[in-house]
This record gives sequence, structure tokens and C-alpha cells, in this order.
Amino acid sequence: RNPDSTTLLADIAEGYFLAAAYPQAEEQLKRAFTIAESAGRSGEVARLARSLAVLNFNSGDEQDALCYSYEAAGISGSEEDLFKHVRMLIAVNLNRQALAALEAAEAGAEKRADPRRLYYLALAGDGLGRFADVVEQCDTALAATARDAGLQQDFRILKSYAVAAASGAQAAAGQAGLSQEEAAELEVYVQQLLSSPARLLFLPPRLL
Repeated sequence: RNPDSTTLLADIAEGYFLAAAYPQAEEQLKRAFTIAESAGRSGEVARLARSLAVLNFNSGDEQDALCYSYEAAGISGSEEDLFKHVRMLIAVNLNRQALAALEAAEAGAEKRADPRRLYYLALAGDGLGRFADVVEQCDTALAATARDAGLQQDFRILKSYAVAAASGAQAAAGQAGLSQEEAAELEVYVQQLLSSPARLLFLPPRLL
């Protein structure tokens, strides 16, 4: 196989990534990135930039992770990459920038009610202490995701936390539609969510 094949280099990088050999993975990805960029393959450049963003985040280099994330979102221009970039911003506590990115993206009525968009708006709003907005966004999402138990739980957890932060733990369970027992069971999960920014990132089994 061609040693300069970006597919081959990405496969090698994935092996290093799964083995937590991040410097070696980054070397292969950067080589593939340079090749794709020189060839003018913008879609591939965007995917490689996103992989480099995830890789640098995992290795603790938030500055480079952000640079690659901005680049991937700028080149791609897709809604999916916007959400991935917003996740990165939230993960490094740049909540104002995350809100600005979401609000700058044109969105019709249907997209404004997209549960993913509402989820990231709520997470960023939570980081800024805008708990009333978080509750409103969660209520909108709960009404739109009635048939999705997983999303329902995610938004109920977020709402429970926002209510607790705004008006005290005792009011949280009732206002979020949770029993005291349910609230207690979710408490550990909520704390894990809040204390582990990496949980906000989608890390696919393959880098690309």
C-alpha cells in the first residue's frame, strides 16, 4: 500500500490512539492532514482536523484541541461539526463562545427545537448560571422527545440540576418531575457528568 495514503495513515493513527500512544497517533494524523491539505481535499482535511482535536483533548492539550476544532468546523460548515465544536467549547468551559456559536448559526423553527441544539444550549447556559433558561430549554426538549427514554432521562437530569442550583435541592425533585428516590439515584450520575468534561465529547470507535 502507498505509504502516503491518508487512509493508511489514519488506520495507523487509530491503532496508536486506541493504545493511548498519543504522540505517535498525532504524528500520523498530522502527516495525513498535510497530504490532504496539499491535495485540496477539504472534506478530508475537516475530518482529520476533528480527529486531531479529539486526540489533543485526550492528551491534555486544550489549546491545540480548540485550534483544530475551530478549523474543522470552519472548513466543514456542517451542523454536525458545529455540534462537535460546541461540545469541545463546553468541555473546556468556554460556555459564552459555545452559546455564541449556536446562536450565530441560522436556524428555522424546526432546527431551533432540535434536541441536540437544546441540549448544548442548556449545558452552556448551566455553565453560565442561566438556570431559568436551562429549565425552559429542557421543558421544550422533554415535550419534543416523549418517545425517546434516553433523551428524556438526559433532559430530566439537566433540569433537576438546574432547578436545584437555582432554588435548592428540596425543590428540585418536584419541579423536575422526579421523586425523591429518583433524584437520589441520579445524584451520583449528575456529579460525574459535571466533573468529567470528556463525557461531553463524542469519541467514535474510529478517529475518522
